Amino acid sequence: MATKADRKKAQALVAAARKHFLEAKTEQERRQWAETHLPKMDEAVSLDPNNSEAWNNRGVAKNELGDHDGAIADLDEAIRLN
Repeated sequence: MATKADRKKAQALVAAARKHFLEAKTEQERRQWAETHLPKMDEAVSLDPNNSEAWNNRGVAKNELGDHDGAIADLDEAIRLN
């Protein structure tokens, strides 16, 4: 079970990823976003497995990197949590 501190850290990672994703305008910038934030979303999911936004962001990052099966699994989990 995630502690309050874990949930807070996970949410901060998610917020930063969302901010940087919205700033990425080109395909190359989105790929860079995915390479940078995929490990951070792995951490966020580990910290708070019930954070649907972390699962969603991780799925988007995997999709950008061509891991479509992984993306589908993560996005399915995000949907399940919501």
